[in-house]
Amino acid sequence: MTETSPARGVSAHRPTTPDELLRPVSPERPVLLAGPEALWNESGIAAWLEDAGWSSATAADAERASWLASIQQQSLVLVAGPDELVWEMVNAVRPATMAHEPVGSTS
Repeated sequence: MTETSPARGVSAHRPTTPDELLRPVSPERPVLLAGPEALWNESGIAAWLEDAGWSSATAADAERASWLASIQQQSLVLVAGPDELVWEMVNAVRPATMAHEPVGSTS
């Protein structure tokens, strides 16, 4: 089954079989890793993204996270670190990430 978003003319395929649900996926846009770079390296997340062929960018501070989120749409934003840093990062990227209509959206 294929649907087309009238707002963007984007064709979005919805999986209908177990094989389609379990297929490898790759985002169309980069993943933003917001938080201490060492955390992404030590957790293995950065290596996993690289091995999977997913492009990513890392922002260790809120100012860089905000800038990266504003210059290009992201497929996924991961935020980690101490509570105070996490909320600072979330507040920094929220305006840019909320401003974009999701691919396949019909609104």
